[in-house]
Amino acid sequence: MRKTQGLIEMAIGLLGAVAIFCLGSYWTYLPLVVYGVLSIALIRKIAHEQMSKEEESSIRKRNITTLICWVVIAAICCFTFHGTRIAEGGGWFLLSAYMFLLIHGIAFLAPVNSFPNEK
Repeated sequence: MRKTQGLIEMAIGLLGAVAIFCLGSYWTYLPLVVYGVLSIALIRKIAHEQMSKEEESSIRKRNITTLICWVVIAAICCFTFHGTRIAEGGGWFLLSAYMFLLIHGIAFLAPVNSFPNEK
């Protein structure tokens, strides 16, 4: 199930980033709406899964790592796109959200033992 979640997050993140750069401002929210609908199904399936302590620890570390990456990416997007078409209407923040989804999806597809000192 985690692999499916990672693939969906990667696809939505890439699709959203492409939408921001290529399409008009109204279409940039469409990938997030699709992700919201898909999340309902993902949450229902995840609720029935049992996780071990190691998997919970791994997921917690991945979530914290991607959160830190998102803060850095949001700052970069804010300063890079200041005064451009992408910055209008908070597009830089939307781009950082799509980048967060992309990184979070990649983190879920990474091997479980990718973090040092994880047992």
